[in-house]
Amino acid sequence: MDISVHAAEEALGWIEELSRVGYRGVLNFTLYSHGEWPWRIHIRSFIASPTTGVFFRGDGRGPSLDIGENVTSRVRSTFIVDPMEGMITDPQSRSDFTLFYGTSPVPGQPYVPPQVDKGIPKSRISDKVFSGGTASFDFHHYGKDPLTPGFITPSLDVHSALSVAEDQEKGMLIIKGSFTGDSFPSAEAFVVDQSGMTKVFLGAKQESGGIHSLFGDNKNPLFNVDMQIMFDSNGNFTGVCQGDQTYTIDEWNKYIQDEF
Repeated sequence: MDISVHAAEEALGWIEELSRVGYRGVLNFTLYSHGEWPWRIHIRSFIASPTTGVFFRGDGRGPSLDIGENVTSRVRSTFIVDPMEGMITDPQSRSDFTLFYGTSPVPGQPYVPPQVDKGIPKSRISDKVFSGGTASFDFHHYGKDPLTPGFITPSLDVHSALSVAEDQEKGMLIIKGSFTGDSFPSAEAFVVDQSGMTKVFLGAKQESGGIHSLFGDNKNPLFNVDMQIMFDSNGNFTGVCQGDQTYTIDEWNKYIQDEF
């Protein structure tokens, strides 16, 4: 679990509280001085169907805010944006396992046993511009399954052009931009508040097509972002505003999941 704190005492309080409720996972603390809010963004590519190409395991899920190991993705990327400090830090990308179920043993027919492996995806953040509490940048992640050659299953691609602005006086995080890429597999993105517990979807797009949709570095429209996320004096999310509509955190996240 990633948690941002502003003092060692706050970190100790988190440790005590999570120990009390039985949490046994890894805690990653980042210390920031007051007024510096770092916002962690997650961008993930996943196969919504339980299988793909008959012989391969899919992720079998819809949009999810769970960052645990039980929710898998073909590529999962994350990084921290601090618009007030003019920094983008801690970029990470990884893939969950790819599983080939194998072929059924048939007398006289070749048999291919089950296989499992993890791919090594890559990501890049470029064209970074910081000005007046706003961070603008381009993002791209790509990766392929490790079990088949590239001429059969090329890399998946997701691009985004994002602007993240922080208005501390109004208690508002303003995020605008667009996501493009291959129409297969599905894509989702969300941002995490300072507690490390509350997450808000930026958007999600259900896959269409199939493996043939991966050929080329496509920039098909996936989803657009134009929203304001309200936060309190501790940097914790309290609501979402899009256009003239205001949502609770739960209402907004359910809306994205229902529209998937």
